Amino acid sequence: MRVAIVTEYLDIRGGTQRVVLNLAQGLQARGHDVRVFTAALGPACFPELQAGLTIHAGVRTASDEIPEWRKVTYATYSQHLIQKVARFKRLIDEQREAERRFLALFEAYGRDIEVWNPHESGGVAWACLRLRTDGRGVVWQCNEPIGRSSYRDFQNAALRKANVYLQYLYPPLAYDRYRMRRIRCVSVLDHRVARQTRAKFSVEPDVVRCGVTNDWLLEDRTCTAAARDRLRHRIGLKESDFLVGAIGHWYPVKRYEDVLRAIARIPRQNIHYLVHGPTAVNRPYADLVYSTAREFGLEERFHVIDGLPRDDHELRSIYDGLDLFVYPCWSQTWGLAVIESMSRNLPTIVSRGSGAHEVVQHGETGFLYQSGDTEALASILSKLQEDPDLCKTTGAAAGRYVAAHLTFSLYLDRMEALMKRSLVTRA
Repeated sequence: MRVAIVTEYLDIRGGTQRVVLNLAQGLQARGHDVRVFTAALGPACFPELQAGLTIHAGVRTASDEIPEWRKVTYATYSQHLIQKVARFKRLIDEQREAERRFLALFEAYGRDIEVWNPHESGGVAWACLRLRTDGRGVVWQCNEPIGRSSYRDFQNAALRKANVYLQYLYPPLAYDRYRMRRIRCVSVLDHRVARQTRAKFSVEPDVVRCGVTNDWLLEDRTCTAAARDRLRHRIGLKESDFLVGAIGHWYPVKRYEDVLRAIARIPRQNIHYLVHGPTAVNRPYADLVYSTAREFGLEERFHVIDGLPRDDHELRSIYDGLDLFVYPCWSQTWGLAVIESMSRNLPTIVSRGSGAHEVVQHGETGFLYQSGDTEALASILSKLQEDPDLCKTTGAAAGRYVAAHLTFSLYLDRMEALMKRSLVTRA
């Protein structure tokens, strides 16, 4: 097949970017003609995965610094909603501009493509769907359905009401929903998004979960002792300290402050929290998390490694250095970091705000709690800190589950089958 994988941006290291590039590499290794289309390409975005791929980009950046446009200025989602309402017309214009740019790339380099595979939402999917009239196959990887309510947990009733209007007003202006309903091959990452996609577009999506490549799988966590020692030495911890960690970008949806609030509820003084991620992405939110640490007197037990790991080897060593991984995300479609953590046999706590919670069996392969419930999170943290055997057994069970059900090869099999199905549907 001649396949075009389309994503908005390949300029930072993130879960979506990793999935897109791994998918392209996997399909290419199976003999397909694969081309990747993106609005912006940067050297910081997994250069080892870019190697050997044909990538068509609207803009190529030379710097590996975080682009200015990626930096956001809101510390809470309430502020984000207010900004979004204020920028409503600009958002519509941005979607139309994204469509125009992608169509120009497609016209130049994609005339002979058989299957289009747009990821995310936005102008990417819309532009690909404009090509539907050419009779080409389309497999939409709907990571975030249009109008998804990211703000449903707002305490402020006026903001909740404003978001209800926004999510129903914005999609019809920005997207041709009737054209989208013509797609017969839509893949989603979790059942929550499946329900939303079914309701908004009247199509039946396939739940296709992405996972990790085989080099992430770990048989025995005892081999990680050296990584544990290195990480403790790096941030100045004692051997007896219990290290809880998170890895990712600084966005309010991540809810890092909830972990600090939970730790503050636990009397023991040897629980430390590490966040490994670039604060430059959202300095106001990073400041909010720092202020939370000061509020509860946790400055000496809160550690930040500013920036992302340079490569997968360093990333795996960070996971291996932790005692426990916590994903307190408020509302996110998937959460590849959860699967990465589980693959390293690391005990993992996941909020139900993340789509990845659907693959965690509470008490067996990990632990679940309701997003924002810091009392429940504190209870689980305390239980795991007191019981090393429970950490070991749940971590090992998580690793076995990922090896059996969440490898990237399984994701690749499903996506390849969907692409072939789209050709049959087209015919």
